[in-house]
Amino acid sequence: MNRRKKKKTDVLSIAILLVKLCLFFILIILIISNIRIYQRRKKIQTHIYEKEARIRELEERDRWTDYLKNDNDFMMEKIAREQLLLKRAGEEVVFIPLSDTQEKEDKEKEKYYWWNPLGWKELLIDLF
Repeated sequence: MNRRKKKKTDVLSIAILLVKLCLFFILIILIISNIRIYQRRKKIQTHIYEKEARIRELEERDRWTDYLKNDNDFMMEKIAREQLLLKRAGEEVVFIPLSDTQEKEDKEKEKYYWWNPLGWKELLIDLF
C-alpha cells in the first residue's frame, strides 16, 4: 500500500512540477514579449514626436509663405504705385511738388551728415 501511495505522490508531485515549469516558461515568454512591446512602443513614440515636430515646422513655414505671399502682393503694388507710377482703373493720381524751401532745407541737412567730412567744417563754422 505504501508503494502505491508513494507512486501516486510521486506522479502527483511530478505533474505539479511540470505545471509549475509550464507556468514559469509562460511567465518568461510574457515578460520577454512585454519588453519587446515596450521597446517597440518607445521607438514608435519617438518617431511620432519627430513627425509631429516636422508637421509643426512645415505648418509654420506654410504660414510664413502665405504671409510673405500676401505681403509680396502688397509690396508689388506699393512699388508699382510709387516707383513705376502706375494706378488702378478708375483712380486718379495727384502729384504734389516739393516747395523750393523744403528742397533747400533737405540740401542743408544733407551737408551736415556725419559721413560728410566737408560738412563737419561747415557745421563747426555754423556753431561758432
